[in-house]
Amino acid sequence: MQDPEQCLLRGAEILGRKLYPLGFSFDEIELGRGSGGDFAIGRFRNNDRVLTLWFRHELGGVSYQKRDVE
Repeated sequence: MQDPEQCLLRGAEILGRKLYPLGFSFDEIELGRGSGGDFAIGRFRNNDRVLTLWFRHELGGVSYQKRDVE
């Protein structure tokens, strides 16, 4: 089984190549265990923009928020 934190960090490294030059930073890694197993959540931030990624057994979802619009 893949380690969710390591998978999330590898994905963030790839996305970061495009997002870091645009002023984003990666932070807020949240680790936990739910009914479906271990998970990891991370966020790219740039002022009022947030790109959230979550990983369990695979990339579980991505959300983008700008100000109060999601």
